[in-house]
Amino acid sequence: SFEEMSNTLNHWLMANPLIQTVPCSLWNATQLQKVQTILWEARHEGFDSIYQETDDKRRLLHPGLGAMQEQWAGENAARDRSGDFELAHEVQRDGHCHEAVMWYTHHLTQETKELLSEAFGVAGGLVLPLLSTERHSCEGPRYEAADPSLCRAYEDRVTCASCHSDSPM
Repeated sequence: SFEEMSNTLNHWLMANPLIQTVPCSLWNATQLQKVQTILWEARHEGFDSIYQETDDKRRLLHPGLGAMQEQWAGENAARDRSGDFELAHEVQRDGHCHEAVMWYTHHLTQETKELLSEAFGVAGGLVLPLLSTERHSCEGPRYEAADPSLCRAYEDRVTCASCHSDSPM
């Protein structure tokens, strides 16, 4: 299940001596976007070249940081005008948590992970979110007030289950 997959991956994140982890629910989207900017700048472009060539779900969805930040600004505005701010924020935040972990895991070399750990100088290094364990369906009455663009972005970001779970999405 999505929850089991997230819990299993969270176990591995918490065991990583190079990072500190904080539950996804304790972050906000702006904080996660700052972490993702650091990860974007530290990424190894060769990894994404491979993912792009094979249409791998780990591929980056934007050609550059500017395009990604424009999308984030649009999502932040959609969240802020949502009829249910709390739910919209939860969907947005949970998507960012999954994407940040995926970028750290699949777009950084081991050497870069070690350098980031040293550079941040805190016990355990870089602080990353844990994965949220709730799968947002973005369907039904609960999600009617959420902006559809936030749900689309969430679906694009929560790709772990495609490879790390034996259950359908």
